[in-house]
This record gives sequence, C-alpha cells and structure tokens, in this order.
Amino acid sequence: MHDLRQRIDRNKPLIGTFCAIDAPSVVEMLGTSGLDFVLVDAEHTQIGRARIEELVRGGDAVGAPVMVRVPTAEGDWIGSVLDAGAAGIVVPRVGTAAQARHAVAAARYTPDGERGCGPGRATLYGKRLVEYLQAANASLLVALQIETVEGLDNLEEILAVPGIDVIFIGPGDLALSLGAFGPQGRPKLDAAVTKIIDACHAHGVAVGSFVLEMTEIEPLAARGVCFFAAGGDILFLQRGIAAAKAEMGSARSQAERETA
Repeated sequence: MHDLRQRIDRNKPLIGTFCAIDAPSVVEMLGTSGLDFVLVDAEHTQIGRARIEELVRGGDAVGAPVMVRVPTAEGDWIGSVLDAGAAGIVVPRVGTAAQARHAVAAARYTPDGERGCGPGRATLYGKRLVEYLQAANASLLVALQIETVEGLDNLEEILAVPGIDVIFIGPGDLALSLGAFGPQGRPKLDAAVTKIIDACHAHGVAVGSFVLEMTEIEPLAARGVCFFAAGGDILFLQRGIAAAKAEMGSARSQAERETA
C-alpha cells in the first residue's frame, strides 16, 4: 500500500497527472517521471473495470501510486478499483452530502464505512487479507470532486461528512455549470474557486485541483491547494507531436535551402 493519504500537506503539494490511454506501459512511463501519483481516468474514457487492474499493476511495477477517477459512486466501481490495488479514488460530480457519505462509505471498511470485504489483488488474493483490512481505512485516499453549482451550493454540508481527504476542484465542468466558461466568465469561476478553498481550510479538509498548465500550480499552492492533477498523457502526447512536427518542418526547410 502507498502513503499518499499520509503525505497530504498544505505546504508540500502532491503533483500527479491523468492517464487516459489504456496501456500499462503508459502508466509505467508516467510513474517513472517523478510524479507523486498517476490518476487513471475511468470517467471520460472507455477504460473498464477489468482493465484497471492491469493499469494499477503497471504503477506497482515502478513503485508509483495509481489512483482511479471512477465514473460514478453508484454500483460497485469504488470497491472494485480498490480491490484491484488502487491507492485511492476520485469521485466526480459530487453535489450533495448524501452523495459524499455514499462515496466515503463505499471506500471505507466498518466502522468507518460499508465497503465489502473480498480476496482481491490488493490483499494478495486473500493471503494478506487481515493486514490489508487493518491498514486500508488509514491508507486509501478519498477525493471528491466539486464541479457543479449544486456541489458549490451544498459545500458546507458536504465538508461536514467525515472521511473526506481531499475536495478536488474540476474547473472546466464548474465553469460550464456556472455559465462562466471562457475569459469573460473568469471572475465568476475565480470567486467559486476561492469559496471552495476557504471553506475547505475552515473545515480542515485538503484542497486539490486539475490544472492544464504546470505554471498554474505555484499560485494555487500559495493559497493552500496541495493536490494537483496536472495535464494528462493525451495532452502530453499532443504537445510532443506538435513539437516534433515543428522540428520536422524546420529541418525540411533547412534541407531544402541547402539543396537548392
């Protein structure tokens, strides 16, 4: 098991990235890049529960904690990905305290929750079941996303739910929900983000956020945000392709000049 939950510290940001490419080799590459964690995205991709175990195994091969953003708190997703050995979960679109309680309960064993006990990979298929049961509640990280007007309106009630480790801001969906997408809506989005940060600090709950650019981390960290999912594998691939294309175009132009 990993120690991500114990490493939450407002003065020492944890920085990871999203993984949307269904390949353990990508998780391995991300895991050896110096990031604190890899966040497999099962919400906005077609990655299924059966495949997540292989992606988690890819992280374990290089000692990298792998979290999973589940598509929903409903059904058996949370217990399934944790049984596969994930270091924690991110639950999207949490809008009410009832939804928050449900997500926490699905991730924690009794007496802190209602997670079912089974001999999955996380327990070495039952061989270390007792040890896992004793450590899981204290070790697994539970992050809930606030990314809707409903979640913003019910923030105080959500934060009163015990067992939440991180409130994770989804700025893109939050902007859409607020009707504040684009530069003209930035002040409204910034006000909502400030509300979330201040409320989390008042309740002693860590704050996280998705960031598109690495340059966004420092100013948010200065405000006490300490858990970042920065970019993602698809974004990095797109940028790498664009950079390579530009270099190839420059090389071709230079070659044509030299042979003219």
